[in-house]
Amino acid sequence: MKMGIWGDSITYGGPSEGWVGLLRKFLASTEVEVYNRGICGDTSKDILKRFGVESGAINPKTIIFAVGVNDSKYPHGSKANKVALVSFEENMDKLVELAITRAKRVIIIGLTEVDEMITSKFDSKFLNNEIYKYDDLLRGLASKRGLEFVQMRGCLDLTKDLEDGIHPNNDGYTKMFELISGLFK
Repeated sequence: MKMGIWGDSITYGGPSEGWVGLLRKFLASTEVEVYNRGICGDTSKDILKRFGVESGAINPKTIIFAVGVNDSKYPHGSKANKVALVSFEENMDKLVELAITRAKRVIIIGLTEVDEMITSKFDSKFLNNEIYKYDDLLRGLASKRGLEFVQMRGCLDLTKDLEDGIHPNNDGYTKMFELISGLFK
């Protein structure tokens, strides 16, 4: 069986294997092939552009979406989110609609919080109150569509589990994995 996971840099995992790599190891004995389609900087708009081709190429039976933090950010010099909340909702509705026609199981991963004391120094602004709006939308979409939702809000200790204020470190990814892997036990 194949599993496709679409998301951003938190999905990709960076130099560590991330939560997706830990999930891949966890599922290895079950003959599940895990395809990590996390790309740094991606938003729901970016994933929507590539999802059809990529999901068609691997034909996954399980699809996981873990996206939204980049949508919620304020790019350098901007007073608006990178992807407006209404556009994020439209993009996610389209992604979910495509996913449920292709896979038996569709899962949405909630958004992690950031350490604003660190991220305030970045060119782009990441704010938890904005992240919560996007996260709430994902939770509502999952509920409306009868999909599984894994809440990440509150799972990370923002003073210990983040590498750079946004991306989890190994401990943070382990905590995320522990919550997500519960769906596969």
